[in-house]
Amino acid sequence: MKNADRVIQILVVEDDPDDIVFLELAFQQIAFAVEFKHIYDPDNLSTSLDTVNADFVFLDIVLGRKDGVSFLREIRQNATHRKLPVIIYTSLDHPEQINRCHSHGANYYIIKPISVQELSAKVKRVMEFDWKSSSTTPPLSNFVIY
Repeated sequence: MKNADRVIQILVVEDDPDDIVFLELAFQQIAFAVEFKHIYDPDNLSTSLDTVNADFVFLDIVLGRKDGVSFLREIRQNATHRKLPVIIYTSLDHPEQINRCHSHGANYYIIKPISVQELSAKVKRVMEFDWKSSSTTPPLSNFVIY
């Protein structure tokens, strides 16, 4: 999605407020006009998707009572939100988790870096992708953004 005149709506499903701030700082550095909606309690995801007009979902895997992959499956099974770009935003760097997210239709997998600059480069790559022409999951070899 190229940086346009409109504000990009991003739904962040993350239970760690520090990781949310980190993500917001990264977006500030790449100069995209974004508005964040946060879900700290993942049990509210289905309701939030219906009320928030999100352009993207940044989804952590490690959440309280339910893991992010369960929510990913719910999103992909919902006809209204099936094509919504879902970016996994997690600290897990395990091949089995990466494969699991890929097989359930996540669009990209970002491993949480240690610097805002590194995260900025990763989210810039996501945001500069041409989402209008293709919203499919890339091949596994291009799925994880390092």
